[in-house]
Amino acid sequence: MTTEEIAALRAKQQELENTVEALKAKVASDADDEPAKIKLTAAEAEARAAALEVETAELKAKSAVLADQITKRNRADADSLIKAGVADGRLLPKDVIMQEKWRVQLTADPGTFKPMFEAMPRSAKNLRERIAGRSGSGGGIEITGEDPFNVYARMARICSDSARSTSREDKARCAEEFSAIYAGAFKDTQKNHDLRNRLIGCRLSVADDAIKAADVTDANLGTIAGSLVTQRTLELLKFIFPSLTRFTTDFSDQPSTFNQTVITRIITIPNVITYSTATGWQDTNAQTTDVSIVINNHKGVPITFNENLLASTMRRLFDEFAEASSYALGKALVDAIYANLTDANFTNNTVQTSATFARSTVVDIGVALSLRGVPLGVGNRTMLLWPAAFGSLEKDASMVQFATNVPRPEIMTDGVTPASAFAINVEAFNIYSAPNLPSNNANLVGFAGSKSALCIATRTPNDYTSVLPGASFGNVQMVTDPDIGITVMQVQYVNHTLGTATSRIALMYGTAAGQTAAGQLVKAAAGTGSAR
Repeated sequence: MTTEEIAALRAKQQELENTVEALKAKVASDADDEPAKIKLTAAEAEARAAALEVETAELKAKSAVLADQITKRNRADADSLIKAGVADGRLLPKDVIMQEKWRVQLTADPGTFKPMFEAMPRSAKNLRERIAGRSGSGGGIEITGEDPFNVYARMARICSDSARSTSREDKARCAEEFSAIYAGAFKDTQKNHDLRNRLIGCRLSVADDAIKAADVTDANLGTIAGSLVTQRTLELLKFIFPSLTRFTTDFSDQPSTFNQTVITRIITIPNVITYSTATGWQDTNAQTTDVSIVINNHKGVPITFNENLLASTMRRLFDEFAEASSYALGKALVDAIYANLTDANFTNNTVQTSATFARSTVVDIGVALSLRGVPLGVGNRTMLLWPAAFGSLEKDASMVQFATNVPRPEIMTDGVTPASAFAINVEAFNIYSAPNLPSNNANLVGFAGSKSALCIATRTPNDYTSVLPGASFGNVQMVTDPDIGITVMQVQYVNHTLGTATSRIALMYGTAAGQTAAGQLVKAAAGTGSAR
């Protein structure tokens, strides 16, 4: 039963208990009232039945939760066993249908099928030890990653589950599983570089034939292609727009209604307590500040191509425009953040033109924040600069001297990570060029602050296709970035009347200024205006 249904049962039980109490009072006041006694007996029996019904419903709800947890654990254990079975020769790497059969059996009844699986004969030597060539000739074969078809088969199964489900919770779970596979197989890290190259080199059309040949007919490989592209472009957002990750974020896959107010919290520094032998440790409250954010933006990027254009080219048009679509959506998010950089929200400011911006200015701003008690933790402070001011800082003599005296001068602008503008840490600031920083009629040249200075919250739209189950067409998925946790709704559909195909990513979001003391405006001139 649903939570609402159980709540209704509890309300009914409480109503019956109130009736019983009223009848008991009536009988107590008039012991000869036989009709009241009969009603009391009946009401007590009905109340006991209602209490049992509530208890049964609650037990069933708990059992359902436990069953779901057990199924998830069994599925993870089954995947590990399948992988081990492929490695030691019990299963063939490309025998996807047999692997899937064992996965289903091991998930449904591990107590019965796990001993059977473990008793399967292994090959004489497992795949890591087989030799292709003379012993000692360097001809050993080492498994560096899963077969691409297996990876795509798992992704296809997740996309299929998401497409069939009308439950938002199931779609969110599928998005998390999909992003976990992406993080483990497709992210270009040193650990899985070879696997990523093999996956990208294995065309989905080839994987389609192989997976269907193994009788996995519900492959949804077209959906995989769209989801992979969206996943990749979400990953790029944190590199193209690093400010999305530099301030307080509340990224969630939970639905929200338009113009709903959500509460996020920014963390402040707690008090340090001195131990007393007389009173021990005095409690200190967790220092958090609530920030109200109105989800007042519902934006997306729909891309549509007509039949003639799609039929006249072999180019993967949706893939080509995916990065630009995510860039447009990311820029809208960042523009909304920047709109909060006003005198009304941040009363502290530094007046310095772009042409004269230097390292000494950065130090002065850092000192001002420190004196206001803004945390000086590693990675906590961020400085955004208009490109002209950023360029002046790059040309500062002290910065140039450092760059020429180190063996790797390129770290001046390459940074320690792809998202960093400067590897040189000035007064604990990570410094970024912000070409889309508006003047906000405040002569804005830059902004410096800690994570608590600005807040952004994102939510996914409600799935409108679930209003009339079975009446929608196309495909609705949620895609979650594994690193920063931002989730978007991906909608793909065709219009047979117009002969068009459309792909859209969308989300809802809101922004707000955080702690006033935690931010400092950098202005080219005092007062209002658009001077840089």
